[in-house]
Amino acid sequence: MQKSKGFTIIELIVVIAIIAILASIVLVNVTSYLNKAKDAGVIEYVHQLQSAAMAFYLSGFTYTGVTSDATYAAIVSKIGAINPAPTVTTYINAATGAVGTTYCVKSTMPSGATTWCSDSTGYVGTLASGKCTATTDATTTTCQ
Repeated sequence: MQKSKGFTIIELIVVIAIIAILASIVLVNVTSYLNKAKDAGVIEYVHQLQSAAMAFYLSGFTYTGVTSDATYAAIVSKIGAINPAPTVTTYINAATGAVGTTYCVKSTMPSGATTWCSDSTGYVGTLASGKCTATTDATTTTCQ
C-alpha cells in the first residue's frame, strides 16, 4: 500500500471551519472595541466643546452665537466625522432677561448605548433621559 502525501478533503474542511469560527469571534470583539474608541472620541470632543463654549462666553459674556465660533464649529465637525453633530441650544434667562446665559450640548454615542452631555453649570457626563433642554421656567439650560 502506498502512503499518500497531503491532506484529505475532510481535514481541509475542518481546518477552514475552525478558522472561520475564530475569525467571527475576533470580528465581534474588534467591532466592540472600535465603538468604544469612537465613544471615547465623542466624550473628548464634548469636553473640548465645553472649553470652547466657556472661552466664547468669557470673551462676550454670552453663549449666543457660540455655534458660529470657528473653534467651536471645528470641534462640532470632528464629532460629526465620528457621529451625527450634537444639538446645541441657548435659552433666554427669564429671571434676568439676559440672552444666552446658559447652554447645553449633547451627542449620542456611536455605540448607541448612551448620550453624552455638557452644560454651562460645568456638568459633563451621561444623559439619562436623553434631554438637553431648559428647565420648565427657562432660567437655566441643563442636562436632565
